Amino acid sequence: MLSWAAENQQPMPKKITFDMAQYLAQAGYVITSGLAIGVDKRAHLGALAQTDLDYQGRTIGVMGTGIDVNYPNHRDQLFAQIIEQGGCIISELLPHTQPHKHTFPRRNRLVAGLSLATIVTEATIKSGSLITARLTSEQGKQVFAIPSHIDNSNAEGCHHLIREGATLIYHPQQVLEDVNGQLDYDRRSYIQKGGNDAL
Repeated sequence: MLSWAAENQQPMPKKITFDMAQYLAQAGYVITSGLAIGVDKRAHLGALAQTDLDYQGRTIGVMGTGIDVNYPNHRDQLFAQIIEQGGCIISELLPHTQPHKHTFPRRNRLVAGLSLATIVTEATIKSGSLITARLTSEQGKQVFAIPSHIDNSNAEGCHHLIREGATLIYHPQQVLEDVNGQLDYDRRSYIQKGGNDAL
């Protein structure tokens, strides 16, 4: 699974997110994101936009509220599409839990925990996406970030992540190369320690 993090409403980050999520889902990965309006939604829709039925529904939506809370507004169509195509919606919060500033970092922890890596498409320096990136890094997983113009304040978070060691990417194939390489390494290491080589 790969997670997505961003909180921007601009057209270009949304297009990049949709295209990358579609490409990565077609390659067999499950896209995990936080169901927010904007880039999160585009990550889910990109994963769902598969012509090959074997790859449809490769997305998990993680809620920052109770599973029964209608947030964000107008979510029903996206939720229905995810479920109809074989994806899933999850929440670790009790039913009726309303959105609050402390519930979204908990959601981000779950997004990071479910994923092999996190991709940050665009983020301000105070973006919650940086929480997901930090949690991913603390779990020993890879963080990818997409650069932008140096004067783009909406990308300061991505530039900060790259400076701090995130992998700069501009094409989803780079993600596949790094993640697949890590999976191959982990499998070889596991077998060398006596694990079952059928995995």
